Amino acid sequence: MTNKASKWLHLIVLIVLYVAIGTTKSLLTFASPYYDTYDETNLHFTENAVQYRYAKMIAKGEGIPETDTRIQHPEGVRVAEELTITLERVSGWLYRILAQISIDPPFHTYSVYFIAFFSSLAVFPLYLGASRLWGGWLSGHLAVAFYAVMPPAWLRTITSFSREDFTLTFLFTGLVCFGLSLGERRERWMPWATGFAFSIAAISWHITNFVLAILFLYAVVTYLTAKEERNRILESLWPIVAMLFLAGTASDLLTNKWFVTSTTMLIAYGLIAAHLLGEHFKLGLVQRVGILIGLPIALHLALSATVGENYRAYSHAFDVIYYKLRFGLIKPTDPTLMNYDARGMWSSSFRSPSLDNVWSMFSTLLLVSLAAAALAVRDLRRGGLDASERVILYCFAAFLAGYIAFDRLQVFLVFFAALFATRWLVTLAKRRHLAVFGLCAFIVYEIHNDTRLFITIHRSPGLDPLVEWVRENTGENDVILSAFHIAPSILTYTNRPVIQHPKFESHVIRKKSERFLNGLFSTEKDFFGLAQEWEADYYVYGASMGLDTSTESPRYVAGRT
Repeated sequence: MTNKASKWLHLIVLIVLYVAIGTTKSLLTFASPYYDTYDETNLHFTENAVQYRYAKMIAKGEGIPETDTRIQHPEGVRVAEELTITLERVSGWLYRILAQISIDPPFHTYSVYFIAFFSSLAVFPLYLGASRLWGGWLSGHLAVAFYAVMPPAWLRTITSFSREDFTLTFLFTGLVCFGLSLGERRERWMPWATGFAFSIAAISWHITNFVLAILFLYAVVTYLTAKEERNRILESLWPIVAMLFLAGTASDLLTNKWFVTSTTMLIAYGLIAAHLLGEHFKLGLVQRVGILIGLPIALHLALSATVGENYRAYSHAFDVIYYKLRFGLIKPTDPTLMNYDARGMWSSSFRSPSLDNVWSMFSTLLLVSLAAAALAVRDLRRGGLDASERVILYCFAAFLAGYIAFDRLQVFLVFFAALFATRWLVTLAKRRHLAVFGLCAFIVYEIHNDTRLFITIHRSPGLDPLVEWVRENTGENDVILSAFHIAPSILTYTNRPVIQHPKFESHVIRKKSERFLNGLFSTEKDFFGLAQEWEADYYVYGASMGLDTSTESPRYVAGRT
């Protein structure tokens, strides 16, 4: 078989795997108790329901209002400036395009297929990284297969319509291409592909800023510790920063958040300035460090008074990281030891996973990838690790540490664990057949490890009768006050205006949520006054609002245990 024919065959196999993964995700959602072929009600929940609503509005040609008062009554939210709506725009416009060629299933059915197949695109950067680093097509296919059978690769996609599933492919593409751009076989397009991927991610999901911080930290450390790699680091970094800067000035959302002056971007500017000035004036390491640290601090101090929106927008995430480190990842029983934002964020998927959960989610993949990483560390100490491999090792270690702190980061760890697992084909190069056999055995085991397929998708009980009651007993413009995780279902499936929503990247809604909980646990008169101020006609009370006293409860978040 010729090389050209062989490449086409491998591509076909990869596409077949991709279709199989996307189809399986779709079938898992169709089999869930929340899917009904003829009824969209309550298929998507919390943030997913908000995103589904906006996507459907675009698909129907209605468009998204500039200020949406139905999602945040009475003042409204400036959608394009406050919320990431790239997922909604892409999915909505694709539906309209498909409708032109008579492919127009019910939108809720289309939403299942869209998110299942779009999220599965992550297999392409995974294949690219594994095949380039660890020995060709076989390594790439094994990495994709190992990734596909692990729960974190598909579990959060079931009944989902999330920004996470839309954006992960771009983040993975950016990280993999950045790593490859530093290696011996780097290509000129890779830094630009990285910049493009991260630019799309930045306007799609606010967690992109933290992924960029991880990448820029690697660039800074490498620049300071490996003199011979400085030019290569900057050659790969400046196209990324340039494209992110353009995205930050072109996007209404990023402009409003002052993305180009965020701490992450200031660090990148500092590194580029340190290199350019250092090379021009032949500066030593100490002077370069001074520029690297001094420039971001000076710009931050100069701008923070006028562009605080960026820091307010993500302060809840920074706060929970601070308190997690302060309390050693153990949530304090006294909520008053933390501020409101940290109390609100330190719950659900932002908790640390238990050991049982770690094993059920990663099982043999964790063992295989940890062993491969340990041997990579050995090779690193011996000076035998390529620059590209060092980036992937760094990402694996960074997201492993992140997963220990935040369960939600399992979606990042599973990608780099699968990528690193197939390094065994290089480690056991002389016994390659044993490595292939071992990996295949683990993959087959995971396929038959079906105890994890008994999936529980947690929803607030009683949503169906609640939505039905609101439809039958309230007027179209009656305003509903409820907890932020219930409100999207009321908004999306009854079209009644609600007062708060779960898009917490908007600091305004975080303050509103804090006022709601403080009012709820104050006097009846005070709470009634707050409801009147917000023009509420009905209040939806959940039993857990008052009876739950755990560290996950509204009482805890309000500091009223």
